[in-house]
Amino acid sequence: PRVVVSSLLNLKVLILANNRIRDVIPFLSQLKALEALDLSGNLLTSLPEELSKLENLRTLSVCRNKLRTLPPQFTELRKLENLYLSGNDMGPSIPLVIYHMTSLKSVGLNRNYIDHVKPIVSQLENLRVLSLVYNSIEYLPLALFNCKNLQRLNLSNNKLNSIPPDIEKLKELEELYLDSNDLAALPEQVASLPKLKVLSVLENPQLDGIPAGLENLEELGFSGNMDKWNDVSNTAKLKRVWNRIAKHKEDPGYVEIGTKTRGHM
Repeated sequence: PRVVVSSLLNLKVLILANNRIRDVIPFLSQLKALEALDLSGNLLTSLPEELSKLENLRTLSVCRNKLRTLPPQFTELRKLENLYLSGNDMGPSIPLVIYHMTSLKSVGLNRNYIDHVKPIVSQLENLRVLSLVYNSIEYLPLALFNCKNLQRLNLSNNKLNSIPPDIEKLKELEELYLDSNDLAALPEQVASLPKLKVLSVLENPQLDGIPAGLENLEELGFSGNMDKWNDVSNTAKLKRVWNRIAKHKEDPGYVEIGTKTRGHM
């Protein structure tokens, strides 16, 4: 009803999570002041292009739905910084429109059947956080390491067997998660990441150690015999070590607005 819409025109946060919604209500595009919209845990198979009219939208969470892509008009969401789409069916490739949403700072695409990342990911120059957990990615494009503002990169539970030396370009990287891949070694360039504080390489059976020189590392997650991890002694600032028998927090990549759990996207 028009009277209801008019009473919501100044609304900044709208949470419609877990309501079994199948179609987005058309009037949402009229909420021009909206800054955060949560549609997680519904039955959506698509989003209407009209949502691109939400010119002040900064956070959009549509986790745990049935989305396969996003409208190309979403590039018009020029203030959008946080996009959470985990638990959908976006694969095998990240929707092209996302690569052109250059205002994005945090992207969660866990559990989306993705098997590769396109080189044009380098267009996301403002990206701070990228989570691609529980996909099927076998290799990383070198262009990814041109996203020089990345602070947290989570690639756990994929099919990676190597990390390119170009990772040394990520001078702002603070957290790197590579659990449950097929890594046999890490490039020595990892040690040249000046701000790296958290490194987790749990469940990489062939991996016997980490590069020497990780002097600023504060948290390390690893699997295997501690005797093989001689270089751990070189990490003077290490505050926390966890191994495969310890309970390790999962980063499911699901963010619902109002949730402030550290690490979740």
